[in-house]
Amino acid sequence: MERDRFLHKNHRSRMRKRFFANGVKGMSEHEIMEMLLFFCTNGVDTNETAHRLIEQFGSISEVLDADYERLLEVKGVGEKSASFIKFFKEIQSDYDFARENRQKAQEVDVGEFFFDYFKDNSSDVFAIADADAEELGMRVMVYPLDSVGDFDEWKNNVARSIVSSEMRNVIPVIHRCGKTILPSKTDLGLISFFLKKLKFMEINICSVIVTNTVEYKDLTKYGTFSFGGTVLTL
Repeated sequence: MERDRFLHKNHRSRMRKRFFANGVKGMSEHEIMEMLLFFCTNGVDTNETAHRLIEQFGSISEVLDADYERLLEVKGVGEKSASFIKFFKEIQSDYDFARENRQKAQEVDVGEFFFDYFKDNSSDVFAIADADAEELGMRVMVYPLDSVGDFDEWKNNVARSIVSSEMRNVIPVIHRCGKTILPSKTDLGLISFFLKKLKFMEINICSVIVTNTVEYKDLTKYGTFSFGGTVLTL
């Protein structure tokens, strides 16, 4: 029994090394399923269970799509394993959806889009757009800049509203009604605050857009942006 546990431990280690060296290329479906089950079992041999799952449902995709109750019918699959498989499926679906929409957003000139979006706006605003929305511009939170009193309190309130919105990939936009496109010190302070705050909250910033009535700039394209003694790394 002790020898079997030792061999099994080495088997898992070998499979992990194989995965990190080559990914899932060259691995059979039951081997991929076996490795997936590593993460929800504690020292249990998952090889036979993986074989049963593939034989029962036909493929990994069908295993992931299977109902929770049907997974439990397979010998060796308990509540923990069935829950993990369904959880993994939900993560995969969410990731695929987000990546697809980020790719859609990349096909659009984001700066031009938000220049058109705010060109008729009659007041200065700061906005946060959800880059994962089904269509760019479908989910945009807009905050007036003209009537801000306590700027620090305002920034923190905006940050809290972004967190509560559960956005994960965002595009900050500053729109000014004048004709000067270079960001002011206030704008740079605003951008700096949200770059740090959002990164701390593990929210990804896809682009930083500054617009006015005649043009726009995507500051992300500059990498490191310097103005008025302030240096921002985007």
